[in-house]
Amino acid sequence: MQPARIELKSSTQAWGSEAEKSFISDILRDLVAIPVAAPATKEGVEALANAIAMAFLDTWLAYSTESKPTKRSKFWWMDECLETFGVYQLSCLLTDYNKFKKACKNAKRDFFDERIAEIATSHKRLWDLMEWVKQGKLPPCEAIRDGDQPCHDMDDLWDALHSTYNLASGREYDASVLDELPDEPVHEWADFSDHELLSALKGCSNSSAPGLDHVTWVHLKELLEDRHVLVLFIVLANACLRVGHWLCIFKELLLVIVPKPNKPSYAVPKAFRPIILLITFGKLIEKMIANRIQFDAVKHDIFHPNQLGGIRQRSTEDAGLILTHLVRVGWVKGLQTSALAFDIAQFFPSINHEMFMAVLHKQGLSLWCLMAGRSLSTNTHATQPGY
Repeated sequence: MQPARIELKSSTQAWGSEAEKSFISDILRDLVAIPVAAPATKEGVEALANAIAMAFLDTWLAYSTESKPTKRSKFWWMDECLETFGVYQLSCLLTDYNKFKKACKNAKRDFFDERIAEIATSHKRLWDLMEWVKQGKLPPCEAIRDGDQPCHDMDDLWDALHSTYNLASGREYDASVLDELPDEPVHEWADFSDHELLSALKGCSNSSAPGLDHVTWVHLKELLEDRHVLVLFIVLANACLRVGHWLCIFKELLLVIVPKPNKPSYAVPKAFRPIILLITFGKLIEKMIANRIQFDAVKHDIFHPNQLGGIRQRSTEDAGLILTHLVRVGWVKGLQTSALAFDIAQFFPSINHEMFMAVLHKQGLSLWCLMAGRSLSTNTHATQPGY
């Protein structure tokens, strides 16, 4: 997995404006023009996904404007501010300067009024309006070290971070330890339904950052109100599993690495947290697969009864209730209860994908899903903009 170099520029769009409404309507027009036909080959699945992705990309390029963010960039800055400032630069008249100041004042008032209304009605986090809510102070600049060597160029830095967050890549494993376990019968994998897709979409946060397609969950929720688009996404999701192929565009990601707060030293890669931004409709299909696997695992008693985290109806509160029950039972018997908690460092990066697939095969997971999982674990392409 290699990083791609990109320039420190960004393409932006004025969200909440008339341009955004036209942006969504044009995407909808292009998606409706795509015929709904279930592909039966990897090439057909790729072609269908690329047609959807190109509808997103072409519309984004048509409506977005390129900008170069600086420390003087303002969120409230509008086109009217730029126009009046250009007029003042040419004339240097006081009247034109007053028009520029008035345009800035109106733009700031409209922006902050909208922001206050959004916080008060949607997020309901009124403390975001207080002065003490500010951006965190950036940590002092230090060179990240890979062992004893500092990372002074991008390639060394990438190697250090990749080895930290992908520890299990290429590691040998012994699947013979699973031989003593019985082979569970293969569970049938039914096609996804409209209800599954809409349920997975409903729980997605509207404030999540989009991936390389620039399509947010808000956009996707509006687009999937159209019946044709809904069926198109269902057909694509089912085709991925029938063919056993995870799409190339679903493996393209935007990797942003942010520093963890209050660390004594930022010279080690573990002091940073990688944030992965995937293409939105790819994440939606992943959510449906995750929900289906969890449902089947609970239905067929695959999960251990004491496994509580990450499973619906087995939350942290349930773990607390069980622990409280054990403590009180011990008190009744005149015993004292001690609890030992520990954290496995770098647990998820240490999971070997092939070994994980072997375990799921033992548990009777559908062959289609296993083939898609193996396809997902290979040839991931990361775009790394910086830190």
